[in-house]
Amino acid sequence: MHLNMKEQIRRKFLSNEEHKTVAHLLSQHIHEGRRKKGTRKLIASMYSISVSVIKRIWKRAKLTGDVSHRKTANCGRKMIQLDHDQCRQIPLSKRSNFLIFVLLTFILLGLIN
Repeated sequence: MHLNMKEQIRRKFLSNEEHKTVAHLLSQHIHEGRRKKGTRKLIASMYSISVSVIKRIWKRAKLTGDVSHRKTANCGRKMIQLDHDQCRQIPLSKRSNFLIFVLLTFILLGLIN
């Protein structure tokens, strides 16, 4: 049985609640300071993720106690704050063309010399 390359590469993204649940399950399966044998593999199969993800979540739980993912604040396009008064300084004839408006706005903000 051969899977397509696209199906092999696809990764599952866990939500913050799932991260917390995984960390809680790992903490429940500790006996005398050590994890019970097969715990990581069991939890990985429950969530259809790899064992290395479980290791990473447990490592963060031990170090910081916060197991939430870091994608919430550190992804996506970064917003540029525009001052509406500066935009109004650009003449209306220049504002009607989007490309010229963007270039003049960046010049006013000092992003382009």
